[in-house]
Amino acid sequence: MILSNSARCLKCGSELSSSSVHDYKECECGNVFVDGGMAYIRHGFLDRSKWLDISISLDDLPCEMIMSAIDWGHQNKRNELGILCAIARGLRDCGYEIREIK
Repeated sequence: MILSNSARCLKCGSELSSSSVHDYKECECGNVFVDGGMAYIRHGFLDRSKWLDISISLDDLPCEMIMSAIDWGHQNKRNELGILCAIARGLRDCGYEIREIK
């Protein structure tokens, strides 16, 4: 499942995000484009070394786990931190590593 269809141009610093099908966006300098929203990911660039894919996508199992953790949190009257902790534990248990990307 595509959660975010995004790219960053390392030439001009633009961060682009496509939110729906055929939502074509191009950076300020024309080096990078994104398209497809959450239906498909299509990126392009003029200079391969001057762009970064910052899209977020997950397999169905983690998505189902995240939805279940959110539902559990609401049913058990957990606050936002409690729900976030439940999601982080579930992702860890699915084998995902949570780390910062710079």
